Parts: sequence; structure tokens; C-alpha cells
Amino acid sequence: MAKKADVFTENFAPGAVERLGLGYDVVSAINPSIIYAQVKGFGDGSPYEKGLSFDPIAQAVGGAMSITGERDGGRSSPARRSATPAAAC
Repeated sequence: MAKKADVFTENFAPGAVERLGLGYDVVSAINPSIIYAQVKGFGDGSPYEKGLSFDPIAQAVGGAMSITGERDGGRSSPARRSATPAAAC
């Protein structure tokens, strides 16, 4: 599949794609023109680069949680869902 693909995108935990044998070096050797994208919560060189990142973690570290919630109350996650999940309908 990598031979014919235009783009390779992954968002596995840090190091997982390399353990699977699909790191940039391997994929680009198969297809030198491929666009290789990794979606990670923390960048290379960050003290957290080896850590996992999920939506609430990204919101907290990025500061979104510091500007949400009640004026005189505690913080709240901007990710709180008020809609009914489709599976419940």
C-alpha cells in the first residue's frame, strides 16, 4: 500500500509506529515521494515527548481549561458534550 500511497498519517503512541516497522525511514525507502505525517500531542524535544496525549490533556496543557468554567467557580473541560450520542437515539 505504501508504494502507491500519496500520504501516510499516523497517531499511535510515541515509538509504536517504529516498533511496527513503519517509521519514516522504512516508508520513505518504499516510496520516496510519500508525505509522512505524524499527529502527536507533544513535539520532539518537549519534556513530554514520550507521553501520550488525549483531548483533555491537550486542553489542559494548551491552556483551554484555564479560560472555561463558571466565573467564580472551578474549571471545566471545553470538551463536555451536551448532545445525546447517536447510538442512544
